[in-house]
Amino acid sequence: MEDSDTVLGKALGILRAFGPADSVLPLAELVRRTGLAKGSVHRIAGDLVRHRLLDKTEHGYRLSGGLFELGMRAAAERTLLEVAMPFLQDLYERTH
Repeated sequence: MEDSDTVLGKALGILRAFGPADSVLPLAELVRRTGLAKGSVHRIAGDLVRHRLLDKTEHGYRLSGGLFELGMRAAAERTLLEVAMPFLQDLYERTH
């Protein structure tokens, strides 16, 4: 069974469709990146908005502060270096 065979897998696929440089993605781009049906993306994105994992804007969808809150809960169990390392690596890749 592939991840996209379950509702949770589809929802994660939508969330993971956002790259580091993406602030807002239109529905059509989410459909293209996930390979899911437009109706499925629209329905699941609506659920993600209701659960504060995505925000709906006039130009599409963006990741919501609810994801940050969840991430901070997970980060409380990790050291500062473990939490900061992905951001430091990204900064290094962008600036060398």
